[in-house]
Amino acid sequence: KLKEAGIQVTTGVLTEVARQLNPHYNFFFENGRPWIVIKQAISLDDKVAAAPGQRTAITNQQVYDRVHAERANYQGILVGSQTAIVDDPMLLTTVKSPYPPVRIVLDRRGRLGHYPDLHLLTNSEAPTWILTTNSSLPDQLANSPAKVFLLAHGTISEVLSTISKEGLQSLYVEGGPTIERAFAEARRVDELITYLSPQLLGNGAVMGFQNPRPLSSDHPQIEVLGDNVRICERKSK
Repeated sequence: KLKEAGIQVTTGVLTEVARQLNPHYNFFFENGRPWIVIKQAISLDDKVAAAPGQRTAITNQQVYDRVHAERANYQGILVGSQTAIVDDPMLLTTVKSPYPPVRIVLDRRGRLGHYPDLHLLTNSEAPTWILTTNSSLPDQLANSPAKVFLLAHGTISEVLSTISKEGLQSLYVEGGPTIERAFAEARRVDELITYLSPQLLGNGAVMGFQNPRPLSSDHPQIEVLGDNVRICERKSK
């Protein structure tokens, strides 16, 4: 309309700079799914816990604080049922917002029905969504503030389709190695954030996430946080 009115118009000015103002928004509407980040905290020997089912503090306080602030950059935080049960996390952020990230638990079998006192099922400081294939779970959690989505098969594709229909444009995956591997096998990893600790957990400890294929990253970002290191790798175009 400006051109029709005889006004000279120049387009394409600082296009890439403008796109970076809201990259998750752009990605969502161009690809029909959220931008997906996998976050992992691992020891120097690539372990995530001292033993199966055992909560293990691997990283330092600086990383703890960073992660709690980092969560606020995403519209959803996803974990698996094992993480929800073993760690009993709040999955909140230290950045106060009227729109806190939605806390999402992928619970295909419906295990959370046996743990009604978990923080994610009782705390209402942020929304909690449970994605499951267990048709009895909605009734089991009827008194919880959590919202239950019933899936047909529980595949990563179905999970992302459900989340996308709800309008979430970015996803911060904090689940354990099993969940992370499932996203990688489905080729749904856009960014990998690794917090590396100098600890050595040794034999018997739980192995971390193993990416089945290389993640090509042009400009990995490396940051030192005390005696820990943060490595951010974003998928090349």
